[in-house]
Amino acid sequence: MNEIETIFKNFENRKEDPVQLFNQYQEGTLTQDQKQSIFTLFDYIRKGIKNNTSDMNQLLSHYIHDSDAVKKIIQAVRKTLVYYFHLSPLRENKNESIAKMFFKDAFDCYIVRLDPEFASHYADYGFETAAAFKEALVSLDTLCDYYLVSTLTARSITADFKQETELSSDVCECFTECFEKNLNALKQNYIISRLNKLEKMIKQ
Repeated sequence: MNEIETIFKNFENRKEDPVQLFNQYQEGTLTQDQKQSIFTLFDYIRKGIKNNTSDMNQLLSHYIHDSDAVKKIIQAVRKTLVYYFHLSPLRENKNESIAKMFFKDAFDCYIVRLDPEFASHYADYGFETAAAFKEALVSLDTLCDYYLVSTLTARSITADFKQETELSSDVCECFTECFEKNLNALKQNYIISRLNKLEKMIKQ
């Protein structure tokens, strides 16, 4: 019995409907045991997407006889890989010093302060287009906000960042060092951005 067969056999043994579990996942009403069940399927799909498995839709359709549900499940899982894909040029470049330089420069020229010319240097960091470079910067900025609000320890940030991006431990530690170095400035920027949003809401 292969992995996908085992996953759906476990659904059957527990009398669980994967489509219903997915709907509950979107609604945020899953129990801890149900989360473990559906996350096992999500992990399998993630691995397939990362490995460019072209027949993922067909594989799932063999067990889930609802084409719309299959598409929604795959799309939902793909969205969880946004950081993995947006930072892929750093992972594909074997020169880790470029990835480290990217993080240092990203904090200095985009996340903490803004250099309007920074985006034009995308090729220096292994990105093929300015648009792909901008996507990576926006994703990184979003992650920084998440780490800031969640108040994770440096060790936890490194572990989570590694899980999200699959970059090397050394590169992930470099990112965390940049984050910690700029922590106070990040806090100030976050407070200012929240105040600006609040001001706009009041004016409306």
